Amino acid sequence: MKILITGATGLIGKKLLIDLLKKGHTVVGVGRDKSKIVELPEKQTYSWDALSDQEFPLEALKDCDAVVHLAGEPVAAQRWNEQIKKNILDSRVIGTKKIISAFKKLKEAHRPKVFIAGSAIGFYGDQGEKNLTENASPGSDFLADVVQQWESEIIKADKLGIRTVILRTGIVLARSGGALEKMPPVVVGSGDNFMSWIHIQDWINFAIEAMENSESKGIYNLVSPYPVTQSVFIADLASERQVPFVMKVPQFVVGMVLGEMAQVLLTSQKVKPQKMLDQGFQFQFANLKQALKDIYHSEDYLVQNFSVSQFVPDKIENVFNFFSAAQNLEKITPDFLNFKVKNMSSEEIEKDTIINYKLKIHGIPASWQTQIVEFKPLEMFIDNQNKGPYSMWQHTHTFTPVKNGTLIEDRIKYKIPGHLIGLLALGSFIRKDVTQIFRYRVKSIQSKFNP
Repeated sequence: MKILITGATGLIGKKLLIDLLKKGHTVVGVGRDKSKIVELPEKQTYSWDALSDQEFPLEALKDCDAVVHLAGEPVAAQRWNEQIKKNILDSRVIGTKKIISAFKKLKEAHRPKVFIAGSAIGFYGDQGEKNLTENASPGSDFLADVVQQWESEIIKADKLGIRTVILRTGIVLARSGGALEKMPPVVVGSGDNFMSWIHIQDWINFAIEAMENSESKGIYNLVSPYPVTQSVFIADLASERQVPFVMKVPQFVVGMVLGEMAQVLLTSQKVKPQKMLDQGFQFQFANLKQALKDIYHSEDYLVQNFSVSQFVPDKIENVFNFFSAAQNLEKITPDFLNFKVKNMSSEEIEKDTIINYKLKIHGIPASWQTQIVEFKPLEMFIDNQNKGPYSMWQHTHTFTPVKNGTLIEDRIKYKIPGHLIGLLALGSFIRKDVTQIFRYRVKSIQSKFNP
C-alpha cells in the first residue's frame, strides 16, 4: 500500500511511519517542516502547516491508498490562553477541512480507499466512574467541544465514498516522548480520577489493522481494556522506575499553575475499547504494569532515553559496513568534540571489541572506552561505555532494509553522574548536548549517502 501520514514527526506519526516502512509499504510524510522527516526519501516528504494559508498539497495524495491524519497542535505543551486554545481547535478543524477539500478535488477513482483520523477521548469530558463506550454522550468542556467539531469534519470523508475510521485516543504510553516523558511521580488532587491509556504499539497495530480490514469503519476508542485511577497509575509508574517516593499536590495548586489546562490532569474518563474488543483485536499490552515493563525494562528513574532514526538510499551492506568501522565515527561527530579513535582491541568490530577514544567535552579533555556487547552483522550492534563521562551509556544501532534503501535507528540509554542531584542540575543541559550531537550526525549521514 501507499500510505500518507500527516503529523509524521509526532510521537505516533513517526512510530507508525517506521513500522509501515518495515512492513514494505510506501509512505508519504507530511509535517510542518519536511526536512525533519528524515525517515523517508526527500521526494516522499511534504511541508504543510494547517494554520497557514497553504492548502493541502494535492500532489502528496497521488496514488495513495490510505491517509492517516494525525496533525494537530499539542494540547498539553503549555498553559492555555485564548490564542493557544484557538490554535488547538483550528489546527484540527481547519486542517481536516483542508484535507477533505483536497479529497474533493480528486476524481473519485483516485481518492484514497480509507481515511484513518486521529481523535481523542477528550470527547467524553469528565464523567467520573461511568463506563464510556463509543456510544457514550459527549462532554461539555473545551476539549470535548474541540473533538466534536473535529469529528464533524472528519466524517465528511465518508460522504465522499472513503471508508472513514476515527480513533478516539487515550493517553499514549511510549519510551521517548509523549505523556510519560512529562509525567512526574506526583498524584494530583485525590488521585481518584480514571486514566484511560494505550501502549503505542497497540495503537499502531490497530491502525494498521484498520487500514487493511475493509470491515473497520466509524468510531473506535483506542484505549486499554483496563483503565486505572491516577493514584494506581502513578504508583505503578513509580514502582517500575524505582522512584523512592511519590508526592501529592493539592488540586487547587495545579489549578493555579495550569489554569484551565488543569482539566487535562484532573478529568476522569473510564473509557472502554468496546468496538476493538468486538472486532477481536488482540492487545499486546492490556495491563498497565505489563506496558510499563515493556517501555522501561525495570530501569530506574535516573536512566534517560534518547532515540533517532533516518532513511538512507543505499543497500544495507554498505550502510552497515560504514557504521561498523570505528574510524567512521569521527566523520559523523561534531568538530567541537575533537573526537578521535585511539585504538581497538581487534582489527574489525566484533562482539567484545573494546574501543578507546579521546574527546573534549566543552573544551575539557576526556577519555572514553566502549565495548561491543552484541554484534549481529547486517542487523545491529550494541556498545556500552566501560569508562567515560557518564555513569552509564548504552547505544543500540539497528539497521533494517526497506524499499530503496536502509532504515537506521539509534537508541541511547544514559545516566548522568551525581544521582538525583546530577539529573536535576545537568539533565536538561546534557539532553541539549546529546540532541545537538545527533542532529549533526543525521545531517552528516545524509550528506554521506546523498552526495
